[in-house]
Amino acid sequence: MNTHTTQALAPAPPEESFSKIAYSTNIQPHTTKMLLPAKIEPAASADIIKASLSKETKAKKCKVNHRFDRKALIAYQWDRSRLGIDIDGVGVDWDGFSEFEAVKIEYRLKFSPEKTKREKCLYPSKWQGLIGSGDNEFFIRQENTVWEELKDMKKDLKKKINNYF
Repeated sequence: MNTHTTQALAPAPPEESFSKIAYSTNIQPHTTKMLLPAKIEPAASADIIKASLSKETKAKKCKVNHRFDRKALIAYQWDRSRLGIDIDGVGVDWDGFSEFEAVKIEYRLKFSPEKTKREKCLYPSKWQGLIGSGDNEFFIRQENTVWEELKDMKKDLKKKINNYF
């Protein structure tokens, strides 16, 4: 091994600098005026920080349909494993009897420890699936419930209808 001679690891930089190239294209800067308060009250900024870190803000980003697990009828989860039961082709016969085409029992092992956006929206419970997440959302969750969201959606719809007529 000879330490007296070395070769370049990368090619030499271009002759013209990047700053000259950027300024030669006649780009007009866009300016926007903003009015800022002269002094920000410490109490107000603390409230803003608390509001941004609260669970309500996180849950408000979730839509109603993201709060229900529709992958199975009922499922039990532990760690990264999931055992679910699903029924396909449910119907009612002419005689009044219920019938279905297939019952599917599914075991899943999730290799990724990170939760998806939909999984983050679900209420943290071992029982999931359509029945489990429905029970969690309608009866167990105490704050930021689906009921509140549905009432807000109803109010918004009434306002839109009243504004239209």
